[in-house]
Amino acid sequence: MRVEANKQRKELYRAHKLVGKNIRLLRNVRGISQEKIADMLHMSRSCYSALENGSKIPDFITVYTLSKFYDVDLDYLLSFDISAHIHSLLKDRQHRIESLHFINRYLKLSYGAKMQISERIDDLLEQEKDFNNFPWDYERAYFGYDQEV
Repeated sequence: MRVEANKQRKELYRAHKLVGKNIRLLRNVRGISQEKIADMLHMSRSCYSALENGSKIPDFITVYTLSKFYDVDLDYLLSFDISAHIHSLLKDRQHRIESLHFINRYLKLSYGAKMQISERIDDLLEQEKDFNNFPWDYERAYFGYDQEV
């Protein structure tokens, strides 16, 4: 019974911290001051600041109002680290930009240069295939040949 109560307290603490972190992020993304949001939500700026800082636990009505104001689901606000989600989206976007940059540079190459790249890619794929075979043959994978002992 006590273990279950501790587990519930930990989950509530986690949700409490996530709400504060998430509403701070959502406010900053929108570029709105704490004072302006507090006015829009009919609360004092110090009360809203306490919610963001995690020094005040929001009641259900406040959490519901915040989820509607920021147009996010309740479970997203309570149980999901939005900053981690945004970070992963930005990271994915960066990979896509790098890929597009590579493709644009590749398209500017001559036919001969594209053929050299194609051959090199085939070689690398073959090396990867050899490297990923088990059991690994380290000498062959790293040096490209069989060493005699």
